[in-house]
Amino acid sequence: MMSAISRMLIVDDDSDDQFLYARLIKRSGFVVSLQQFTDAREAVGFIRAEPQQSIDVILLDINMPAMNGFAFLEEISTIYSDEAAPFVVCMLTSSLNPSDREKASSYAMVRHYCPKPLTMEKLDEIVQIVAS
Repeated sequence: MMSAISRMLIVDDDSDDQFLYARLIKRSGFVVSLQQFTDAREAVGFIRAEPQQSIDVILLDINMPAMNGFAFLEEISTIYSDEAAPFVVCMLTSSLNPSDREKASSYAMVRHYCPKPLTMEKLDEIVQIVAS
C-alpha cells in the first residue's frame, strides 16, 4: 500500500492510546511520518515554530488537561484562518456529548469526528478524507 499521508500528528494525553495508535498507524503503511504529543500546548508550540511545515492530518482528543481539544483548535485558528489550515483535523474522542460533536463541526478544519478507539477502518476513513 502506498503511503497516503506524509505527516500525521496525534494530540492525546492518554499514553496507552498513543502507543496503540502508533502501532496501528505504523502497521497500516498509510503514514510516512508520525509525531505524538501528550500535551496540546507542546503541539501548538511545534506548529507555531514552523507554520509552513507539511502536516496532512492531526488526530485530536477533546478531553485533555491544561489545554483541551477545543482550546487547541482556538490556538491553531490564530496561526491559520480556519478555512486555510493546510491540514485536516480529526477529532478522535471518548466524548459522547452531542454538543462536543456540534462544536467540533463549527471548525472548517475539523473534517471528521469519531469515537475512540482508532481502528484500521477509521484510519482508512481518515485517509480517504485527506485524499479528497
